[in-house]
Amino acid sequence: MLPAHDAERLILELVTPLDAQQDVETIDLLSASGRILAAEVSSSLDFPHWDNSAMDGYAVRYDDVRGCFADHPITLEIVEEIPAGYQPKVAIQPGQAARILTGSMMPEGADTIVIQEETQREGDRVTILSAPQPKAFVRHRAAFYQAGEPLLPAGISLAAPEIAVLATAQCPSVTVYRRPRVAILSTGNELVSPDEPLAPGQIVDSNQYAIASLVSAAGAEPVLMGIIPDQPEQLQQAIANALALADVVLSSGGVSVGDYDYVDQILADLGATIHIRSVAVKPGKPLTVATFNPQDPAFPAQKDSPENDSADPHSPLPI
Repeated sequence: MLPAHDAERLILELVTPLDAQQDVETIDLLSASGRILAAEVSSSLDFPHWDNSAMDGYAVRYDDVRGCFADHPITLEIVEEIPAGYQPKVAIQPGQAARILTGSMMPEGADTIVIQEETQREGDRVTILSAPQPKAFVRHRAAFYQAGEPLLPAGISLAAPEIAVLATAQCPSVTVYRRPRVAILSTGNELVSPDEPLAPGQIVDSNQYAIASLVSAAGAEPVLMGIIPDQPEQLQQAIANALALADVVLSSGGVSVGDYDYVDQILADLGATIHIRSVAVKPGKPLTVATFNPQDPAFPAQKDSPENDSADPHSPLPI
């Protein structure tokens, strides 16, 4: 009987990663949240794309304002207004400034931003009341990212920050790993689905719904196989069908020592390698983990089934 942490480690070791060439798909960026990036992404764009202002204020030459202070302000001529989205058309000469808003492109000749709170404007003149630091409030081109360098690595989960980065890199679609398919089946003559009347001695199959929810939350695709009665032939066929459809099969019930617990024997008959039979936890001690090799002649999946082509050859089968 394995300790729970050893069982978890063994199960993770048995899992074969999806293939980075075959098990991928290209999807719209808006559908990519929660998916796993399958290939490294780079961009042809620098971030920021150009030098821009981090504040509302005035773009100036630092040499023009370096010596100003409250008792010795400096007045400059405003030669251009630069709102966001506008490409400056005037190069800033000595004694000149440009009115600039946050995010706007820096004009040629300017290298520093004086924030609005440190100025007084009258018409086309602005008085600088305090000397800024050199290059103050300028976000420089490629300060965050240089074009052609790796931007996002393969294997990361895509959440809102990564989606924003990909959008900024003008990637309207992205290559991700497909969602692993997880077949889920419940075994037991006593089980009924939530929409069926409950007869004496029966219980509702809540496990299938709980497991499907957990599978979806983990980023996989649940494939519901329904309730399978405690009949060996039906159980064997259901497990064979599940193996043909999915990468992983999860079954609840049928692995203890009761007279109607057939699953372990069925797995052995189907050619499975059984790695775990019980775990040191209460409740939940009976736990079977097995793997199948499709190259084995005893592998039960239909060889001509198109779904079988995508099945993981070492999928764990926790029961």
